[in-house]
Amino acid sequence: MSPSVEIFNLITAIGALALFIVWVIVFVIFIFNRTRENSLLDFISKYAILIAFGHALIAMIISLIYSVVLGYAPCDLCWYQRAFLYPLVFIMGYALIKKDHSVLEYGIILSSIGVLIALFHNYIYYFNISAAPCPANGVSCTLHYVSVFGFISIPFMALAAFISILVPLLIARFYSPSNIFKI
Repeated sequence: MSPSVEIFNLITAIGALALFIVWVIVFVIFIFNRTRENSLLDFISKYAILIAFGHALIAMIISLIYSVVLGYAPCDLCWYQRAFLYPLVFIMGYALIKKDHSVLEYGIILSSIGVLIALFHNYIYYFNISAAPCPANGVSCTLHYVSVFGFISIPFMALAAFISILVPLLIARFYSPSNIFKI
């Protein structure tokens, strides 16, 4: 592996780990502060579509770099995740242009399904489960293209990306200090 690929892997891995940690902490703050004023949650709620768009766009670009530029063939689960990630770029981008917050539900649904697929992918990847939906003659869902710090992989990066999209959308949809039952 060339030094430039190693640097790219390191940068994307550190970015994914940072995103994962930040958004899990923000989600915990959201869970315990949904009904109280919180300037962080106010900010995230206000810019959720922009945040989701940015994270989806970056995740899409990184996935294309891995497959098109670096030649890492995506497995079936990677393709399924892309099927839920790529539309988010266009839906959130269009919502930004139109200033339309009605797309929150679509984004939540797509990113939630992406999180579930990514969780399953991480499960079979880290525990080397053979029940993967990948064909015997295709790319294995447990193939280790990237391993940074011994645990950050492409499936982990995908999970971090979906969480970094889902959490701001959930906050925008359900955060309300004045009304906990906002629907």
